[in-house]
Amino acid sequence: MKLFINSLFFLLCVLSTTTLVAQIGGNDFEMYGNNSSSKDKKVSKDKNAAKDKEKDKKSKKDNKVKESPTKTVVQSQGHPIEATKESELTTTKDGKLIMKLDLGDIYYTANIDTVYVSSSRKKLSLRDEESIKYYYREAIDRIDEEDYESAVKMLSWCLKKDPYNKDLLQLRGNSYVELDMLKKGQRDLEKAANYAPKDPIINYNLGAVNVKLGKTEAAIQNFTKAINEKPDYVLAYQGRASANISARNFTQAIADFNQVIDFNGLFAPAYQGRGIAKCMVGGYYDAIKDFSTNIALDPNNGLAFYYRGLAYLGINERDEACKDFQTAYKLRIPQAFNEIKENCGYSPESY
Repeated sequence: MKLFINSLFFLLCVLSTTTLVAQIGGNDFEMYGNNSSSKDKKVSKDKNAAKDKEKDKKSKKDNKVKESPTKTVVQSQGHPIEATKESELTTTKDGKLIMKLDLGDIYYTANIDTVYVSSSRKKLSLRDEESIKYYYREAIDRIDEEDYESAVKMLSWCLKKDPYNKDLLQLRGNSYVELDMLKKGQRDLEKAANYAPKDPIINYNLGAVNVKLGKTEAAIQNFTKAINEKPDYVLAYQGRASANISARNFTQAIADFNQVIDFNGLFAPAYQGRGIAKCMVGGYYDAIKDFSTNIALDPNNGLAFYYRGLAYLGINERDEACKDFQTAYKLRIPQAFNEIKENCGYSPESY
């Protein structure tokens, strides 16, 4: 049994598949319009009046120049307060903090009810918009041709012009993953998820990368987000089920594979995955049924024969197991070689 469990747990989870960084400038806020002390208290009243008039004029001019380009609105107890000058970005009457925010790094804040920030992105010129559309289409063509390096170069150029574009980030992230640059792919997909946290496809892709990186718990969370936004997302259920197998959450994995099969009874990988999970909890007879269905749907899937052979070993059906191992080996499943030598008493035939 130990041999069986060790063999079975050969991972088949390749999927078909900060803090609100608020730039608090509290120490940098400048208070405008402060009156300076008079250098000479003995000047005449008319002269003081002329100086005051001149200072007021200069103060208005300075304030006009120093107005904040980012409009920040703080919702305090249901009443929005607009802040457009740095001198006003301190606190409200009820002590609520008003801060200048940096877009792109927004996650979490405290001591503040609601913050609305207008985008600080520069509006793209018509020429840039058309260029981005062109290179985006070209990048997709390169991906179809499996020329991922060229796709990354094109998408990187586009992102210099439009760094907050979730579609560009997602496509470049996927291309990085195909180049086995998993960390870079993860970084792009995380940025895309920050800008579009409810996008089910982005969350699914991020989950797939996290599975490849061995971050199964994070992957389960990503797939769950995708499912919450799109309850009939078959691939997200399949991905979460596979991640649950990796995390040894076999009961949850079986439940997810059940959902996949309910949605699409002809999806062969779900039967294979469910069969593995059932074996891991001792359900060998049910697992054999699932592997048999998988083989019927995909007769050239050597892994299905290999796993069914392991399940037959679990119920001491050695002859049936050896037949499956031999077929798996012919279908180029190398791990079947050792099973034949150890359990069947003969050397396997060559490919």
